[in-house]
Amino acid sequence: MHMRKTLSAVLSLCLTASALCGTASFPSLAAEAPQLVFDIRSEGKNEIVLSADQLKEGDVTVPVDIFIPSNPGVAGINLKLQVNDGASDNYGLKLTDGEFAKPYCFDSASNGDPNKCFYPHFNTDKMNLIWTYSQNADTNADAAAEAKTYAWDSTVDWAYQNAFAKANLVIPKGTPAGDYTLDILKDAYINGLSDGKAKSASKCTAIADDEEKSVQDVSFRSVPLNVKVNATAEEDWKDSYDIEGEGHYLIIGDVCGKPGENVDVPIYVYNDKGTAGMQLFFKLSDGLKLTDWDEDLNNSAYIITNTQFNPDADPAIFVFASDKGTVAKNGSVVIYLSVQIPEDAEAGKTYDIDFCLKGADNSVIKVVDYDTDPLDVEFYGGSVTVLSDKEPALNRNAVSFSAIGQTSNLTLFNTTGAVEWTSSDPSVATVDKNGFVKATGLGSATITATNNGKPYTCAVNVGLRGDINRNGKIDISDTRLVLKEYTYQMVGAESVLDEAQRKIADINENGKIDLRDTRLLLKYYTYTVVSHIDCTWDDVINGKL
Repeated sequence: MHMRKTLSAVLSLCLTASALCGTASFPSLAAEAPQLVFDIRSEGKNEIVLSADQLKEGDVTVPVDIFIPSNPGVAGINLKLQVNDGASDNYGLKLTDGEFAKPYCFDSASNGDPNKCFYPHFNTDKMNLIWTYSQNADTNADAAAEAKTYAWDSTVDWAYQNAFAKANLVIPKGTPAGDYTLDILKDAYINGLSDGKAKSASKCTAIADDEEKSVQDVSFRSVPLNVKVNATAEEDWKDSYDIEGEGHYLIIGDVCGKPGENVDVPIYVYNDKGTAGMQLFFKLSDGLKLTDWDEDLNNSAYIITNTQFNPDADPAIFVFASDKGTVAKNGSVVIYLSVQIPEDAEAGKTYDIDFCLKGADNSVIKVVDYDTDPLDVEFYGGSVTVLSDKEPALNRNAVSFSAIGQTSNLTLFNTTGAVEWTSSDPSVATVDKNGFVKATGLGSATITATNNGKPYTCAVNVGLRGDINRNGKIDISDTRLVLKEYTYQMVGAESVLDEAQRKIADINENGKIDLRDTRLLLKYYTYTVVSHIDCTWDDVINGKL
């Protein structure tokens, strides 16, 4: 039976539950009716500008009004709102205290009461708004019922006086600098009642012109509310990246600070494939103290539960697991590592923060999807540079690699305008527009960052792991050098190796020259040179022979 005059409550509630809101009877659309428009505003504006300083003290709450300045005639409204792409639980931004305006825009000439609607529902937790006006086609959800109209546009004097719905938008403490847009989701989505299968969508309906249909869709558009969070003066230098290609990256950011200062070091994610958990290990340069991870700034990339963090482990460990795979937005932050710079740190000194491939119990670094399958991720280490002023400075003036293919992340702090990166010899080391340096061959090269016509340089040396004398091969003199270095270190004598040689001699890459380095180098020399056994450093280090 064609339902023109009435719509059953059962059908209406079923449509509501499935978030499709094809609901009440309503007069047919006028030929020249305006398009349905939703305009999301805060105190009369479509933009809110905050500073990170405001968000350091606590959450910021602003009022939000949803107006309908243009309506061709609508009987049912179902809106799903989200922030940006909705990732990571809307980046921590949330709606609270949602209600329909009193008086609201429908029947506004009569000071309309939203409770007269058949089904008004505003779930601010899910950012979902459902409104079904009536089951009776003779009851008109219009702007001026006594004039028997049901359509209006923004030219009427009350178009922006009485809103459709109201709520508060909470921007949480520590929200990173960036642009956040509260808007209506136009694409289909999986809702909480769909069991991961049926898709819903924001939808508006009215009575159909076609006698064979009870309702028809009403096209609509929206004017979003933009929230702009400006960086503090201290954040103006914050590293940023422009990642090309399909590679999945985790990048420890480069930050700077003063002696004794506590700094938050971000771990960025790019080209995420859908992550449900990760196990990360960190190694910090001697003197740098890892104290905590910042919970206030957490969840910008993932919805994190079942968290484990141990800054005192060697290496430090961070583990999280989620009950679903989340695709993080490019450039979002997994966590912030809270790090303390030594009180006696010298200006210009750079402390490294690197990912470790293995933990103390030999468990491996990993990032997994929802099915716990490991994802192919490239890891880039970061740094903390001690700067006592705001002058431009590179985070590293020298980089040593012990193997071809190793990478480092350079950052030019306190700059304005573009930075141009160049390598004096790409056959030894390349650099991209992000300052990512990659060892491509043995030898030396200079990386130059040019900003506003002024160059800043970093010397790069590429050797082979274990080739301490840098003659291009592993020989008996290398084993003698590492043993001598270890012996001198034990008796407190001055080092016999320079910084580049020490990196090459650190066979197990634990940040120091110890007895195991001497044994591993001697073992590798014995296998490859004396016994002519074809093996790799991985075979020797992990005891595969």
